[in-house]
Amino acid sequence: MINEFDILNGFLIEKGDKVFTTGNRSFKYGDGIFETIKVANGNILFWDYHYKRISLGIKSLKFDSTNFDSDFFKSQIEKLISKNYYQNAKFRLFIYRDAHGLYTPMGNRISFFIEGIRLDNSKYDYNKDGVDLGLYSEGKKGLDIFSNCKTTSALLYVMASIYKKEQNLAEVIILNSKDNVCEASASNVFLVKNNIAYTPKLSCGPVMGVMRSVVIGLLKDLGIQLIEKEISV
Repeated sequence: MINEFDILNGFLIEKGDKVFTTGNRSFKYGDGIFETIKVANGNILFWDYHYKRISLGIKSLKFDSTNFDSDFFKSQIEKLISKNYYQNAKFRLFIYRDAHGLYTPMGNRISFFIEGIRLDNSKYDYNKDGVDLGLYSEGKKGLDIFSNCKTTSALLYVMASIYKKEQNLAEVIILNSKDNVCEASASNVFLVKNNIAYTPKLSCGPVMGVMRSVVIGLLKDLGIQLIEKEISV
């Protein structure tokens, strides 16, 4: 069996090695962001979209990103692809504030961790049979500058996912604090009616999904009208 590696702050570490201490602010306060990135046939998919969301998170959480840019993070993922001989894989990039302090941090320097998970194939599956869809109403998503970011404060999605499992559902809709459709527990939402596509606008609080951006681009290419708006249940 070939040992696989992850990356911590630019250094290769064996998968399973100790990554952080109990002082880690992402662990203690959810003070971080993460990004899930797919690699197909050795190529990073939709990197520009991913980095746009990473930049949004870094800016919103007021991280000091000096010396960290798109080329740097992409090169780190490519290093891991090469080291682990990945053809098809899913990567999780975690970026967190590396500072002492309680709620008030003593600095805004960042650290990062990248882990890779090998996949069997490069394809995206499309479920032509549909899904059993429900509504999660025990918690609602707030509307603020963090709503569109993918932060490590993901309790709402965890609880929504537990609910869908308990109810034997494939997916559940999450509402925002105004009781409008926001997103689903693990995806963005698109509706199609009379050959017009609708999706909640970003001010409704959904994560600025990479696949959301890709689908919007495809709709434009296909000449299908898209309306971003508030959507009621």
